[in-house]
Amino acid sequence: MLERAPGQSLLLKRMCRRPAPWNRQEINTATLLVVVVMCCWIFSLPLRSHRFLLGFAQDDFYYYLKPAQSIAVGRAPTFDGSTPTNGFHPLYLLLLAVVSIVTRSLRGVFGLLWALDVVSATAAFLVTRSIFYRVTSNPLLSNACALCIMLLCLPLICNQMEVTLALPLGLAFLAVGFVPAERYTPARCTCLGLLGAVTMLARLDASILVFLFLVGLALVRQSRVVFTTRNTLSFTAAALPLPLLYFAVNHHFFHVLLPISGIASSYGMAGDPRKT
Repeated sequence: MLERAPGQSLLLKRMCRRPAPWNRQEINTATLLVVVVMCCWIFSLPLRSHRFLLGFAQDDFYYYLKPAQSIAVGRAPTFDGSTPTNGFHPLYLLLLAVVSIVTRSLRGVFGLLWALDVVSATAAFLVTRSIFYRVTSNPLLSNACALCIMLLCLPLICNQMEVTLALPLGLAFLAVGFVPAERYTPARCTCLGLLGAVTMLARLDASILVFLFLVGLALVRQSRVVFTTRNTLSFTAAALPLPLLYFAVNHHFFHVLLPISGIASSYGMAGDPRKT
């Protein structure tokens, strides 16, 4: 009977050994690469085909773009060239104003929005994955769940509206807030307040999200310990200045606190005040 040499036995064991599973870092990197490539391809549709250029965004996007272009040349935000308006969510309008300073062509605008869309969708994926990692240590499951959430966000981001900013910011707000109560520090509360304020400026009705989150903390007995004096002051000092500045600008230039669209909605709910 022939005997195998020691080196041959070691070689056979290595060849028959089952391949080692991917570790967490490899799975995260591979999934992130897939997400970035997929987003780059999907959001480049209007750049790859001219016939999709106008129809890629919602009609309301152009209501944002015209006042933004007006601001870019140093005039008041106006859609028709003569009547100032505040019927928009401020953060996205300011972003489009910066884009309009860089380029005036529609194709150039969509080129810069392509980069914004990719960053927004990728950020939504990364933040969502970090949230799922807190409830499962399985990298395949956390990446799969985050990918599903990101796919649900893609149609909203394709509309080229303020939700492009509000989605990742809102998810980041939740990611910072969804931690054990003992991890709440003044620094975390400052970050949470600032994220809440910026999210509200990205989409004003995101104030409902911030309000409900704070109410949820107050209602859960284990979470009430986060409302220390230092934490509360840190959150308030970070959250209030930006919304108050927005309301002050509205009141100074338009003599109202809410945007025109918000006032119109309240008229629709309460009836036309001119008839009272």
